[in-house]
Parts: sequence; structure tokens; C-alpha cells
Amino acid sequence: MHADQYLVDNNAGWRLALTRTRPDEGTPRAQRPVLIVPGYGMNSYIFGYHPRGPSMVESFATRGIETWTVDLRGQGRSICARGTQRYGLADLAIEDLGAAIAHVVANTETGSPVVDVIGCSLGTALMFAHVACVPDARCMRSSRWPGS
Repeated sequence: MHADQYLVDNNAGWRLALTRTRPDEGTPRAQRPVLIVPGYGMNSYIFGYHPRGPSMVESFATRGIETWTVDLRGQGRSICARGTQRYGLADLAIEDLGAAIAHVVANTETGSPVVDVIGCSLGTALMFAHVACVPDARCMRSSRWPGS
């Protein structure tokens, strides 16, 4: 597996840390990438770590899933470049997730125009808020699933 790290401008003064873990060459590839969003008081480190076995990111990548993680503003490796330390949940859900999803869609090797998003704790609420508030959200929705 190979990991690429990015700092992505959220257009609100922050550079969000994203990491892409690509499956090994020769591994059959999934059709869409996945983006994992951490919750309150968390960062993306936990998704790439497991004390006794493969991490969540490693487990997905070995199954051919191009796996992305994000640190939203105030989390992990994200940097406040010129913005403010004051922000709310709407800022995280709309601006930060919007910037992260746009970066994933623009840089995925799958060519998919949409991303599967997994939220952990508050990350789940942020993901749902993004889909509810952004009419053209580039996330998979149940109405787009095959057979729906």
C-alpha cells in the first residue's frame, strides 16, 4: 500500500490534511473511493492504526478500495493558515467536507464522480448535514445505489 498526503485549502483560511491510501498494484479495484471523517476530539490517525492487526485503512486498501481520511479544521495535521479559530458545525459540514470531497473527486484514480463517505461519531452527523445542506453533494446516497 502507498499513502499520499495532501494539504487542501478549504477557502476559509484552513489547510485540511487528507491522506490517500492506494491499494497495491494488481489488487482488483473498487469503483468508488471512500472518505473517512473523524468525530469530535478525534483525528484521522486512529483509522490508520491498530495495535494488533491491520488498521481500518489497511483493511479497505487490501480489498481494493482507494481510502481517504481527512482532518477537518482543528483536527490532527490541519493548519490554520489565515482563518479564524472560531467556527461551527455548519462550517465543518459544508466548507470542510465540501473541500475534502471535491479534492477526492478531482484526484481519485477510480474516475468516480462521487465518493462513499464513512463518518465516525460526530463525523457521521457532519456527513448527513453536508448531504442535507448541499444539493449537489458528490457523496453516494441511497437513492443512487444500484437497484434502488
